[in-house]
Formats: sequence, structure tokens, C-alpha cells
Amino acid sequence: MWRHVLLAAAPICACSPNAQGEGSGGPIPLLVGPGDDSAPLPSPDGSQIAFRSNRGGVIDIWVVQTQGGNPQQITDTPFPALFQTWSPDSRRLAFAAIQEGQADIFVVELESGAERRITDTPDSEFALSWSPRGSEIVFQAQGRGGADIWVVDVSSRAIRQLTRDSANDRLPAWSPDGSRVVFESDRGGVRQLWVVDAAGGDPRRITTDPGSELFPKWSPDGSLISYLTDRRGNLDVWVTDPAGRLPRPVVATDYDDSGGDWLVDSSGLLVSSVGDGFADLFSATLSGDLVQLTFDRAFESARLMPNGRDLVMSRYDDSQRPIVADLGGERWDAPLPNNQAVRQMAASPDGATLVYVAAGGLWLTDITDPEPRPVFPNLSQASSPVWSPDGRRIVVSVGTGAGSELWALSPGTGDAQPLTENEFAERSVVWVDSSTIAYVGGLRGGDVWQLSLEGSVAKNVGPGVGAQELVWCGGTLLFSRADDHGVYQVFSLDTTNATTRQITTGPKHEFGSCSSSGDWIAVQRTGTDGGLDVWRMRPDGQEAQPVSERPETEFSPVWSPSDTDIVFSVMQDGHQRLMSVAASGGEPIAVAGPEGNQTSPVFVTDRSLLYLSWNIDGDLYLLDLPE
Repeated sequence: MWRHVLLAAAPICACSPNAQGEGSGGPIPLLVGPGDDSAPLPSPDGSQIAFRSNRGGVIDIWVVQTQGGNPQQITDTPFPALFQTWSPDSRRLAFAAIQEGQADIFVVELESGAERRITDTPDSEFALSWSPRGSEIVFQAQGRGGADIWVVDVSSRAIRQLTRDSANDRLPAWSPDGSRVVFESDRGGVRQLWVVDAAGGDPRRITTDPGSELFPKWSPDGSLISYLTDRRGNLDVWVTDPAGRLPRPVVATDYDDSGGDWLVDSSGLLVSSVGDGFADLFSATLSGDLVQLTFDRAFESARLMPNGRDLVMSRYDDSQRPIVADLGGERWDAPLPNNQAVRQMAASPDGATLVYVAAGGLWLTDITDPEPRPVFPNLSQASSPVWSPDGRRIVVSVGTGAGSELWALSPGTGDAQPLTENEFAERSVVWVDSSTIAYVGGLRGGDVWQLSLEGSVAKNVGPGVGAQELVWCGGTLLFSRADDHGVYQVFSLDTTNATTRQITTGPKHEFGSCSSSGDWIAVQRTGTDGGLDVWRMRPDGQEAQPVSERPETEFSPVWSPSDTDIVFSVMQDGHQRLMSVAASGGEPIAVAGPEGNQTSPVFVTDRSLLYLSWNIDGDLYLLDLPE
């Protein structure tokens, strides 16, 4: 697990990094709570910040006052809510939510909480942009024939199509005066930028480079459009005028650079530069002068506050440290130097090698020779690595901005192979055998796909099933989702005929893990006291029995390699702690470790495991950077 931070910066200045000084000014907690908080978005009037959080168990949209206070949960759906965008008057939020197998657009009134569904089409709608006047929303609609740009009237729900092409038109953004829409499209065979009049008409291509041009953003005065280009191999930040006559670089380093918000006077941009697996934030003038704003190499998405002086951003909590622990008692620091903030780990099948994500990069280390080494540094935004059963390959999800793609990595040879390329969030990868994977993704966001790494085309084996975490257990694909009553249960999927069967009933059940033998699964189930307990059962739902029924909330059970023990998390005195219990049940024993929180256990041997430790010091922060 990794933590996010909300930062506010003092006025952005044209001074040198040394003038600012590393670490001058400290983070001040704004909001403390469980879960991962990300993608903060300030309201146009600067009074509130919308962000995505899984603190309720599913990714929902929350709002917190800029001055602090208790956050308000805005959405409450069984599936993730994404692409939140504010109305110009700061009174409404629009977002995309996956319901009934597709993503539609919803609008919620902040004051009353009233929510309306304003699109209901066979396609899935993403990448929302509210018109400057607040009457319409432009969006990307993804169907089986590709993606097009559409506009919906917020009041009447009338929709109209702006682009119509067999290629993929994506990521629309409204011009500040509301007269035009810029978007990216691969209709010429490579992703380039196009502009279309908001009233309709033929789109005009404004970039012509052989490379890909991505993620367009209008300057506040409407005179320029910023974008990313890979014309030099890595990503650089460029700008051009809306007619495409003056393309020029702003930031072109040896690293992957990405553009954030424009400065309010259109004189420059916020950019991040990713190098050696780490990221920091800079301000850049249009002539390319850079001022470094963060120094902890743990930056995540940054936005400029409407006052033009402060920043809101998410970042890693650098107190996370991996720990190796014996189930019997002694523990020692895991051998990972450089104080890296690790957020995801996976041990190879033989327990000898660890792959992990730290500060945006993918790393490998041997347990006995622990010098970390970067893996495929050109793959930025890597997450959720999963080893193949034979230990020869790793499948990893790579963020693309609009979604994520899957790559197969071969640490032994250094080869990297893209497996998917469709701009959707593909996740929860499981290995069916040493050459075949199953994963969740696709147009509806909850389809189950199966893919052989030996060259076959991905096959949709579970269309519209709404799968969340996917598990391969004893020859069966299992997943959690809400049942007809809105209660999470465990389902099995027959990939031959794409049918599902509910294997749990009654109280809420969510997945934990499958035993090594494939004979048992461990789940977290709502107990009589309203908290979560750990249960085990057969993959067909039979022989269900409690393993631990404690007064604390218990979750995320993980089987030991020999299937004799289950390690799970509990909440005690505001801290997340790990407990170990015999798989047949009994009195749980606390896993030894330092004060703070213990998360993400990964077994190295049958009696020892790695886990992450971090201090519970909040998710959202304010930080004043010097003048």
C-alpha cells in the first residue's frame, strides 16, 4: 500500500533550486484517514478539493474543504468512479461510473447530494471536460468500433456527435472560450492532435510529427496548446498554437517528462520529470527555464490552485520500509537500501528474488544480494507486478494516462513485450499456466479476458461480469462483485461459455487469496458485530468455516506456501497490524514488527514474510514552499 499527500505550495517563483532549498518548509497534515487518496482536483473557486479514494472499499469521489475538515463522500457505487470534473460554478461534479456493464456520466449537486445519470448509451464514456459556460460536457465514447468525441447537454441530456471516424478519437478538452475542442486521434495511423469546432464540422489536424502527440491542454488565454511527444524516444513537453503553425519544445530532457497545469498567466507549465524511477515537480517557462519545486522524488499528480500561487498534489509517504519477519517472533530490516518507498512487492516462486514498485519505477533485488537494480526504466507508471509460475516472466500494468496496458518482462534476457494496447484500465492479472494469463479490463471495465503470451489474440471470456479482483484457484477463475442486492459476494467464471455462478450468499464476502494447493480460498466476511472476519472455504463455496472471529476488523488474508497458516490484517488503535493464525483456526498471533502500520505481506519462505511498514501520519497534507 502507498500513501498520498496533498500539498500547497507558496507562490511559484523564477528562482534557482538552491534558493528554495531542499526540505525548506514542512508538510502539515490536512486530512488523516485510511486508504489511498489520489488525483486531487481543486474547484474553480478554490474552496474545495475533489479526490479519488478507496477509503470506503471501492474507488469513490470525495470532497474536502481546502482549509481542512472532514471529507464528504460524493459517490457511492459498487464500481469505481473516475474522471471527476467540476462545473464552472463549483456547485456540481460530473464523473464517469461503471454501472450495468458500461461507464456512463453522472452529475451530482454538492449542496443537495442529488445525483443524475445524464448518459445511457451502449458505449462507455470517459475523459470528461465541462464547457466554460457549464451547459455541456464533452467526452470520449468508446465502442467496439473505436472511440469518438461527443457532447451532452447537462440539463436536457441531449447528446450530439462531434467526430465520426473508424479510428480512436480521445481525451477531448474544451478551449477557454468554448468555441473549439482539441483531442488526440490515431486516424492517421499514429496519435496526433486535432481541433474541431464545438458547433460541429470537419476536424483539423494540427500536429504532423512521425511520433505520437498526446494529452493536449489549452493555455488559459487560449493562444497555445501543450502536449507530450515521443519524437525523440522519451516523452517531452511541447506547445503549439491552435492552428499547429508554431510547434516548439518547452521541456526536452533525457527523462520522461509530462505536462501538468498551465500557470494562470499562460507563461509556463507545471511539469514532472521521471528519471531513475523517481519523479519530481518543476515549473517551466515557455522558453524552457526550469525551477525545481519538489525534492523528495515521490511526486504524483499535481494541480495548480485557482489563486495561481498554491499547488495541490499527491505524493508518496516516504516512511514506508520493507520488513522481513519470522512468524515466530524475530524480525529484521529487509535489505533494501536508499530508503526507497516501496508500495507493491511480489516474490519469485522460489522466494529468491523480489520485484517491487518504488517511486514510480520497477525494481528487482535478490534476497541474499540486496542491491536494487531498475528493471525496464522506459516503462513509467508501472504497477502490480505478477511473476509467472516458472519464474521466467513478470507481467506488469503500465499506466498510459487514459488507462493502463499490460507488458510481459523477462528479467533473465531483458526483453519487454507489450501484450495489450487499447487505453483501458487492465488489472488484476493472474497466471492460468506459465504461458497464459487472465485479467480484468475492456470497454466495460469489468470484463474478464484470457491471453496466451505465445502470440494469440486476447479472448473475452467474461463479458460484462463486473469482476473486481481476479483469482485463479484449483482450475477455476474466481472474483468478487456486488450481487443483485448490492452485497459483495464471490463468483466463479466458466470461461468456456462465459457464465458465472455465485458461490457465497448472505453477509458480505470479499476475496483474499487461494491456497497453494488450490483446495481452499480465504475470504473476508462480515461478522455478526458488523466487522470483517476471516473465513476459509472450498473454491465451490462448500465447507465454509471461520478461521478467526475477533472484535477488530480483519481483512486481506494471505496463505502461507505450505497452506498451514493464514496471515491477515487487523485494525488496532488506529494502526494496521498483521496477525498469523493456523489455517484450521485457533488463536491468532501478532506478527512482530515496529510501531506503525504493517501492510502487503509477501511470503519468502513458509515461516518468514516481507511486509511494508509505515507510520500512520495521514494521507493529505499542506506544504508551504519558499518564495
